Amino acid sequence: MSRVFTKNAISNLKSTGTFFPSSRFLADKISRLLPIDTKVLVELGAGNGAVTKSLLNHLPQDAKLSCYEINDTFVKLLKNNFADQRLKILERSALEIKNDFAPDSVDAVVSCLPLALFKNSMKQELITAIHKTLKPGGLFIQYQYILKDRKFIYQYFSHNKLKFVLRNAPPAFIYICQK
Repeated sequence: MSRVFTKNAISNLKSTGTFFPSSRFLADKISRLLPIDTKVLVELGAGNGAVTKSLLNHLPQDAKLSCYEINDTFVKLLKNNFADQRLKILERSALEIKNDFAPDSVDAVVSCLPLALFKNSMKQELITAIHKTLKPGGLFIQYQYILKDRKFIYQYFSHNKLKFVLRNAPPAFIYICQK
């Protein structure tokens, strides 16, 4: 799967943000941040499913995971590699979260999107939509390779933490934000 990711990333770097898929260490760290009672989870930018797999391993059996992915190659990978009834693959932009989920209806959003490469207007629209769909106390988890958007993200969330994962290529920062 990682060879397919890298080949695809070379021609789509603006949408993948990296040449390498998330490591199992990063995926596991993200998954362990979720409360054990998470029922409605959204993943933005599922890619080749590296984080998706870990999320499904940590979610309760009665939970639901909705994954947004716009890359056709990655959508095919996700469909071929996951036969979990808890998973719904949404072949559209992550911005559609505002239309697909009611306000205050999502327990957590995990974003694998390369926010650092987005225009500010798009980031603002996305983070506003995420914040609106999250339940009070809900979590927004975003990872990045640089701290470029830290202040921007923290404007929307009052309770914030930052973690670092060295065992990833490249090493990653994880923002943990609570509504």
